[in-house]
Amino acid sequence: MMYRDSSFRGSTSGNWRLQRRVLVILCAALLVSTVVLAVSSLRSGGYQAASEEKIKALMSNSAQSAITKVDALNNFDASKNQETLAEVQQHVYLMEQLNELHLSLSGSRLADPEAFTVLKSELKSLFETIRANKTSVQDGRTRLKGYLVLLQNQLAGYAQ
Repeated sequence: MMYRDSSFRGSTSGNWRLQRRVLVILCAALLVSTVVLAVSSLRSGGYQAASEEKIKALMSNSAQSAITKVDALNNFDASKNQETLAEVQQHVYLMEQLNELHLSLSGSRLADPEAFTVLKSELKSLFETIRANKTSVQDGRTRLKGYLVLLQNQLAGYAQ
C-alpha cells in the first residue's frame, strides 16, 4: 500500500494563477532590463563616436602644427632649428599616443604605426644634421614635411 502526503492536493487553479503571475512579472522585468541596456548601449555608442571625432581632430591639428614648425626651419640658426625640431617631435609623439588611444577605444588606428617610425627616424636624422653643423637642412626638411603631409592626408582620407 502506498502512503500519500495529506498536504498534497494537486495543482489548484490558485497555484496556476500564482505561477502565471510570477511568470508575467519575470518577463516584464526581463523586458525592462533589455530596454534599459539597449538605451545605454546606444548612448555609449554616441559618446564613442564623439570621442573618435575629437581624436581625429586633435591628430589633424597636431599634424598641421608640425608642418608649420617644419616650414620655420632655416639654414642659419642651428639652436633655433633644434628647438623647432623638438617641438615637431612633441607633435609626432602626441599623434602617436592619440593613434594608440583610438585603437583602444575603437579597435582600429587612424594612421599606420609605420608612419610614426619613419617620422621619428627622419627627425633623428635631421637632429644629427643640425648637430654636425652641416650647411643645409633643406633636404631633411623637405622629406620631413613630405612625410607629415602624407600623414595629414591619411588622416583626412580616414575621415571621409
